[in-house]
Amino acid sequence: MTEITTLTPGARVTGWIKFYNAAKGYGIVTVQLAGAYERVEVFIRKEKGLSVTGTHDAPVLGDQHDYSTYRFRRNDTEIVMEVEPSNRGWRASQWGVLPEFTWVDLFLKYQHLLQRFIGGLVELDNRSDYGIGGYNARIDSLVMTREHITLHARHYPRDWQHGQSTPDESKLGRAFTKTYPLGHHIQQADRNNSLELVWREDEGNSYNRLTFWEPSR
Repeated sequence: MTEITTLTPGARVTGWIKFYNAAKGYGIVTVQLAGAYERVEVFIRKEKGLSVTGTHDAPVLGDQHDYSTYRFRRNDTEIVMEVEPSNRGWRASQWGVLPEFTWVDLFLKYQHLLQRFIGGLVELDNRSDYGIGGYNARIDSLVMTREHITLHARHYPRDWQHGQSTPDESKLGRAFTKTYPLGHHIQQADRNNSLELVWREDEGNSYNRLTFWEPSR
């Protein structure tokens, strides 16, 4: 969905649940406008709730849906809605729970855009109940399919730190290949010169964060 800088009547926007009172049938969704520091609050009512199909980036609002038993998670459950002004600010004329961002969404969005990271840095941060691990490496190739991403890379020196120049070819470590069958639900952050992917491998506390950086100019 496209970022917007201001709310207008009939605009379709996404936001995060601030709270939802199932017994009273209403809640508040916060919307982060592009370029704005503060969030805008939008009032939602139970009877305006709709089912949502499609994907995270192309949601389709459907028939009326009862969310009374849905387990909303504060600042984690994402809502898509169409807004209209009210005497107290903004309210949703229709709304629904947005499908979570999945690996298929990521594939459709980035399958032709990963080449910009070739020659750049890849970082893996892995945290679990067993400890913390990871690596820094130079990206030699990236291959994305609908099931996984395969990385070919060479390790950076162990003492390399951010802010230092890219290591010379002679100082790079061994070449390696890693295939990541990313989890069904994935978070992504696409910035000017990097792409960050975060996913969990199981229901426990283990998670992976994989960050690709474009080569230094």
